[in-house]
Amino acid sequence: MRWYHHVSLIVTCGIIFGLLFTFLITSVMVDGPKGNEVEFMVTFARNLLPGLGLGFLCTCCIYPFAMIEAN
Repeated sequence: MRWYHHVSLIVTCGIIFGLLFTFLITSVMVDGPKGNEVEFMVTFARNLLPGLGLGFLCTCCIYPFAMIEAN
């Protein structure tokens, strides 16, 4: 694989993991999305950067081990 394939995989997985972590963090803080929708969206927006950071951190920690196993 070329370098840009690795970069695109890391960015894609980081965004997916980040959105998942953001949703999980927000759900715990607001008691799920079935409550007040406006409060959920505001809290989701507030937690977006930390969630994405956590997603990219997890992706960068897991990715080298996945590449070792793939080869």
